[in-house]
Amino acid sequence: MDIGIAYYPEHWPVERWDSDFALMAEAGITVARMGEFAWCRMEPREGEFQFDWLEHAVELAAGHGIRSVLCTPTEAPPPWLSTNYPETRPWTPEGQPYAIGSRRHCDPASPAFIHFSDRITRQLGERFGRHRHVIGWQLDNEVGAHTHFVSTSPWMAAKFRNWLRERYGTVEQLNEAWGLVFWSGEVRQWSEVELQTTPPTGMNPAYRLALHRFGQQLWLDFLKRQAEILRPLCPDQFITHNIAWYGEQVDVWQLAEFLDVVGIDHYPRRAETLTAVGDLYHAVGRGKPWAVLEMGADDGRYTTVDEAGPCRGWLTTALLKHALAGAKLASLFRFMPAPSGSEQYGGPGLRDEAGRPSASVQACARARQMIDQLQPVLERPRKAEVAIIFDADDLIFQELQPVSGHRRVRCNDYPRELFEIHHQLAQRGHRPTFASLNDDLSRYRAVIVWNKTLIRPQQAEALRKYVRGGGRLLAGHLLGYLTVDGRRTCAEMPCELTDVFGCAVSEMLRVQPGMAPRLEVDRQMVEAAHFGVTLEPRGAEVWASWAGWQGEHDAAATAHDYGDGHAVFIGALLGREGWDAVMPRVMTALGLATQNPITPHPALECFPERGCWIAVNTTHETATTDIIGRHRDMLDGQAVQDEITVPPWGLRILEPVS
Repeated sequence: MDIGIAYYPEHWPVERWDSDFALMAEAGITVARMGEFAWCRMEPREGEFQFDWLEHAVELAAGHGIRSVLCTPTEAPPPWLSTNYPETRPWTPEGQPYAIGSRRHCDPASPAFIHFSDRITRQLGERFGRHRHVIGWQLDNEVGAHTHFVSTSPWMAAKFRNWLRERYGTVEQLNEAWGLVFWSGEVRQWSEVELQTTPPTGMNPAYRLALHRFGQQLWLDFLKRQAEILRPLCPDQFITHNIAWYGEQVDVWQLAEFLDVVGIDHYPRRAETLTAVGDLYHAVGRGKPWAVLEMGADDGRYTTVDEAGPCRGWLTTALLKHALAGAKLASLFRFMPAPSGSEQYGGPGLRDEAGRPSASVQACARARQMIDQLQPVLERPRKAEVAIIFDADDLIFQELQPVSGHRRVRCNDYPRELFEIHHQLAQRGHRPTFASLNDDLSRYRAVIVWNKTLIRPQQAEALRKYVRGGGRLLAGHLLGYLTVDGRRTCAEMPCELTDVFGCAVSEMLRVQPGMAPRLEVDRQMVEAAHFGVTLEPRGAEVWASWAGWQGEHDAAATAHDYGDGHAVFIGALLGREGWDAVMPRVMTALGLATQNPITPHPALECFPERGCWIAVNTTHETATTDIIGRHRDMLDGQAVQDEITVPPWGLRILEPVS
């Protein structure tokens, strides 16, 4: 794995560039990512292209053994473009053009913006497409992050209505698909469909979902245009994009189809998401390489929710975890804090605010040395028996229409639930992957479809076929509650799958303050985390019941044989304590055995990787726990038996010794 860094030569005097690259080399940096927001320097005036400064930076970097990934600069159009061609500006929800002065100041429906974006992309490709020191290209920057997808410009509205016509055919079919009779919203002609208005009360969630899908497709098409321009000009260089890690604003499965390397930006709040996110994007590429294009550059950026203060050593650990997860590149953001603008307080990189080398230099150098040591381990193949379904539509819809109750289920709850399941399985010795319901599921022993409300008939049939053929399926609460357009299926839940699970939803529960419903699992009480349903068994075995509310003793979880397979349904959202309680029962139902040799410890995250056991300390205190069997630490060669000690923010890589 290469270690890279984001560098903005346009921010600094040219006299210091060489010493900056020298410090990168000292830290073990082998890739510099440049050009991301530099359109005003690349084309200071319309049609006047200046790339000599960028080539000088590329050559200086190469002199220190550092190759370059260049970026198309289209997220930050220069003021001359916005001023001379006002139709390129995005419009606010109130229908006014945004003022100049920020990034993402562009409208992907504007023919003028597309023209100028195509031109700067082509100019870059022609200048650097065969440059021996340029290894790849990042398209634009974090499409969908920190901004709305759709502006309210007239040309955007026209494209939206055309998109709706192609999707629904007639306004009558649109009315039916969205359920617009609610609140007297039925339209009689396409011109009555307005674009991203700000209503006095709640907007129809089906409309908002369609608007998001439309805007998402515009940006995907925009990125694909850039890839198609660059590919013939840059035949030996890879093409990537830095997706915001949670996948919130874009369908990552679609985006990955036209990338050579699946790239993500990742700034975690919880330490274990480093592992889960790596597995997600390793899966998204369906065999393609993946890379971290942005991660914290200061040794102390990664902390748990409950920990504060610098986490010395964690940057080294984070880089090692990305390497173990199969990343092609892990690139730090950034070399040092920006000298101006809105990112002046981003924390130190390889240099601090005063320009002095920081602790991150040695942290990266240690990681480089350790990654080289682990090369025999990194070359081992990876295989997963369990797949967790990740669906970008469900992620965004749960933000657009949170589940009712006194606590809102916001968008980040969707990946958090999935990552918690990933964490629970990994702690018990199984390293799951992620998948789409469009994938071939037969390759997996078990499939988990969790927190998923939107479902297509063909997806339900795929799950039926999977279980009937011998697969083991775990699903829960709102599976199949909504159609693909985001309206109620108005059918028994889980929609089209009641026979597979041997049960049907009989009542939906909305947890109110003081209600505190609990599940009784093997005589143990488990508090539900916000939402649930009661189940009517139809041949299924009941292994958990509701307790402590008016529906006491009603079924809360069931298991059922179907065909040659087995299907488990849990009628509640579960937090960490809930999963801790039910996971042993779930693993038995899925045919999985617990096989972690390391005794659980609250400070340690433990998971299997490429024939080894990884133990990561995510606290400020040294952690010691028991371990079964004889092992050898792959980093220092020491024998480990009976007991394992992990320093604060440290990592041990243990290989069993026979």
